[in-house]
Amino acid sequence: MLSSGQQFKSSKVEPSTASSNKNVVFNKSTTSVSDEIQLLDLLFNKKYDDQPDVPLFIDLNEPSRIMSRSELKIQTQRFAAGLKRMGLQRGDVVAICSPGNIQYPMLFYASLTAGCVFVPMRHSTLSSPEEIANDLDTIRPKLVVLHPSETEALALSKKAEIPNILMFSTQEKTDLPLGIQTVDEVLLSSDEITEPYVYTKKEMESTPCCLYFTSGSTGRRKAVMITQSALIWFLLHYLSPNKSIFRYLTVTSFSFLSALPVYILLPLFSNISTFIISQNLASIHEICQAIEKHRIQSLFLPPYLAYCLGKEPGIAQKYDLSSIQSACVGGTMADQSMMHLVKENSGLTFVNIYGMTECFAMLKNNVQDTLAGSVGRLEVDHYIRIVDREGNDVDLGKEGELRVKGPTTTLGYYRNPEATAELFDEQGYLKTGDICKVDENGLFYHVTRLKDLIKYKSNHIYPIEIEKILITHPSISDCAVVGIYSKDEGTEHPRAYVTLVDHTTDNDKLLREIQEYTDSQLPDNKRLRGGVVELDKFPRTGSGKIQRFELRQWANK
Repeated sequence: MLSSGQQFKSSKVEPSTASSNKNVVFNKSTTSVSDEIQLLDLLFNKKYDDQPDVPLFIDLNEPSRIMSRSELKIQTQRFAAGLKRMGLQRGDVVAICSPGNIQYPMLFYASLTAGCVFVPMRHSTLSSPEEIANDLDTIRPKLVVLHPSETEALALSKKAEIPNILMFSTQEKTDLPLGIQTVDEVLLSSDEITEPYVYTKKEMESTPCCLYFTSGSTGRRKAVMITQSALIWFLLHYLSPNKSIFRYLTVTSFSFLSALPVYILLPLFSNISTFIISQNLASIHEICQAIEKHRIQSLFLPPYLAYCLGKEPGIAQKYDLSSIQSACVGGTMADQSMMHLVKENSGLTFVNIYGMTECFAMLKNNVQDTLAGSVGRLEVDHYIRIVDREGNDVDLGKEGELRVKGPTTTLGYYRNPEATAELFDEQGYLKTGDICKVDENGLFYHVTRLKDLIKYKSNHIYPIEIEKILITHPSISDCAVVGIYSKDEGTEHPRAYVTLVDHTTDNDKLLREIQEYTDSQLPDNKRLRGGVVELDKFPRTGSGKIQRFELRQWANK
């Protein structure tokens, strides 16, 4: 039974849960934070006087393009003044639809300085025109900043009658569309600077400073509201500033929430020089080349790219990766056996980061616990419940839906009160939709997504049970298991979709062998009655998550 004993013991018990939820887990912080502290106070601090020339943001493709500490502060104040000249006011939405750019972080800080709401959108490489149109309709920005390559997004922004549209300047000579100006021409047209908007405690806690879209792995994307107080808590409790300069490589898109702390906040707070990729890297080879050339010390990868370090023969021996001191995987759950294989074949160890756009940093992990299959331990100031399908708390070690309440929990979905109401339970806990369990040592384990559960007759099958066997087959590079409906039996059958390391002359024979290999390690009621199907590549969200709902749609046509 989950309790508040031992490492979870706390003198503080939340009134709304103390009397009814004896199984609530809570971890209390001993750090005191002033109610008056602003996010910009933490970031634009004494380091600007002591280390003004530290390179914070570096263009990987053009390493001579650098943004230093002192440049960032002045440019942020000029950008913010430019936003005010355009007529933007407190609470107005500023959206960006672009690949990585060294001015990208600056627009976050400028929006915050001007009192606006920052929204990084998925650009056209990661979105269909319909998705971009839906996102614009959701957030209704007063300003959209585009990369010159985003011609579809430009047309959609005009169609949506966005009042202000600007484009980033690029190194390439690009003719701008008629009537469109660059960010530099408008926001940096004057040397005027502005002092930061002073937020009240209520504004920092109950209004969004930025919006990040959900992955869309289960349907239309929703805009998640992130508060300034959540980011302040994250910086003060989750991170430790580095004394020396650290070199980081951006791999995932700036439009994912993981990029906010890692690519935007950390450089200032933790003394990190971040190499920004102007376009998403296509392969693990290009990532390894960048690590070797620039002596990168840390990076964050989606699991499918990390798996390549374990699956692709000789890749880790081809490149010098010895500069890497820390590495994380996230965006979707990483398989324990693959983390061991990556360590064995590349020498690199990864920390598996659990979180979601709606609630981040509620668990903290390390290499040892990752290799043990855990997603970490409860972070301070967070309450967690694990409940059954009726919403009752389960006993210690039992599986159930993870529900969380804490300083990093979202306010809800922007302009979507119905979905927001469904997100929280009657006691105010956020329903993660993840099936998890916790052991007697306080280690949490992710089992599967609640929506991914396959129902075969009276049996419940977690896809991960089958996937963790499939991924150990040497011919498989990645896999996903979904349920397909059998009209003959009136129930779901598990089907495996796989991508192969190498194609063979007899793929049908190989797929049969894969099915036999997997079924031989499963009880009869969990075998792949829906078969094994090869794909050239998986449909993915921009963060690397496999879009299982598309697989289910394909399977059930």
